[in-house]
Amino acid sequence: MLEWVLSIIAALIALVLLLALVGLMLPKRHTAKSWVSLMQPGSTITITEDGDIYNPIFRVMSRLFLGYHATMDGYLTALGRKLGEEVTPVHAS
Repeated sequence: MLEWVLSIIAALIALVLLLALVGLMLPKRHTAKSWVSLMQPGSTITITEDGDIYNPIFRVMSRLFLGYHATMDGYLTALGRKLGEEVTPVHAS
């Protein structure tokens, strides 16, 4: 029984060391992005995002749970609320 417990502890220590090593090899930033905003006549605002998601875990979370447009939609909705307008974000692609 003691050998079994020691083997589990050794496996957990090896897993922690492996995760620490992988964490050192990944870039420190999870994402890199920039926004280009363009205001057009008639109160149309166009936001173009150019970005990369480096960490595979964050890439999967963005794809499955968060969505790629959540931050921009929140920004546009908050801007419309601040200006007293009702905003419906439209995604070009």
